[in-house]
Amino acid sequence: MRKKQWICFCAVFVVFLISAGLLLAKRLTRRQFSASVLLEERMLTTDEGPCIVTETSCDRKDSLGTLLRRSYAIPNGDTVTLGRLTSGEKDCDYGPVERISLSGKTGTVWWFDQDTAAWRNAALSEQTVSSRCILVVTPSESLFFWCPVSYAPVEGGGLRETASYGWLRIRGGGSGYTLQLYSSYLRPGELCDYTVVRCPSDAVLLDLEDLPMRTRWETYTQKEPWRWCYDGYYYPAPDSY
Repeated sequence: MRKKQWICFCAVFVVFLISAGLLLAKRLTRRQFSASVLLEERMLTTDEGPCIVTETSCDRKDSLGTLLRRSYAIPNGDTVTLGRLTSGEKDCDYGPVERISLSGKTGTVWWFDQDTAAWRNAALSEQTVSSRCILVVTPSESLFFWCPVSYAPVEGGGLRETASYGWLRIRGGGSGYTLQLYSSYLRPGELCDYTVVRCPSDAVLLDLEDLPMRTRWETYTQKEPWRWCYDGYYYPAPDSY
């Protein structure tokens, strides 16, 4: 009898440890960064109405990096977020920089495959997508991700791409999915930039079912070397720069 009780106790204890570990991992993910500090808030006047711009800063809990976020609340309800994670004096490992909860459980994930130079898509499900450009479409909203790309600052205010990239992880749970955007790996002094656009309506941000639209975005994702970054628009520098 005691043996059976001991086996039962061990089984319950193992389940408890697994549950506690999963809960701790979830909390660590959510608390990867300290509380945000408001750096600036301003309003831009547009033809469609006021656009509220908010810029915040927060540090990674492990003191390995600082995250800057600039969000634009557009009058039509869309939100554009630009992010930049900068490492400190030590290497900054991969980690989530954005976490977004979806309300629905159906949709389509589009991403640009650099190996085949073509767009691919799959039904919304638990998965990890490694691509510079990702689009998630559901019946009630759509999200565009320009995944983190790493750069090393160089003289003259330029940036040198270091070929380290982030990715998007999709997790299921409850009544919907959670999207986690992961940073790229950073060495001391390096940074990575990313962009997230969220459209909370049934209007699709990019109609990738349309062939001309796919062709235009193929040009942006692969064929052209210019880049949108946190602090501006970058063109390739000449060899003599």
